[in-house]
Amino acid sequence: MKDVMMNKKIGRFLWLSAIIFAVFLYLKYPEYFRAEGLASYVKRYQEQAMLVYFMLSMLRGFFLIPSTPFVLAGVLIFPHNPFLVFVISMAGVLFGCSVVYWFSERLGFEDTLRTKYERIYLGLKQKMERYGVPIVILWSFFPIVPTDLICCIAGTIRMSFFRFILAVFIGEFFLVLGYIYTGKALFFYLLT
Repeated sequence: MKDVMMNKKIGRFLWLSAIIFAVFLYLKYPEYFRAEGLASYVKRYQEQAMLVYFMLSMLRGFFLIPSTPFVLAGVLIFPHNPFLVFVISMAGVLFGCSVVYWFSERLGFEDTLRTKYERIYLGLKQKMERYGVPIVILWSFFPIVPTDLICCIAGTIRMSFFRFILAVFIGEFFLVLGYIYTGKALFFYLLT
């Protein structure tokens, strides 16, 4: 029990440290986080920008940030590479979901969700034990609900990881494709 508590404290400390570091970078170098700064960086360093986009998409899961802004940012920054944006976005989504699945107990996500959304959490947990895969597919496809919640529940009930990640892939596949192609069409319409 002491080891579990210590792991939770270490996990929370690392998570909080990463957030503080990100805020520090934003405050120290705000010009790099503005649209003009990003656009000029992308023009000068196309390959490095793609690597940064990949890294941010992968790290997003640690901060429980929804993937939607990252997918749309990828469409805006790399309008001529929708396939690459799709691959990177899906890799980021699957990695982030895996992180939440495997570390939900260690980072204390289960406790937080249980106290903050007790009724919803317990109801979902009960339904997940019975109808896990269809629920994960539908939940992953529906853009308004937080995917991290279903990942946490799948991790705490120890749903088969293969079935879980396949269900997330199926649901997110169509959602991310929709974001990319409607986002691209919308940006083209607004910018012309």
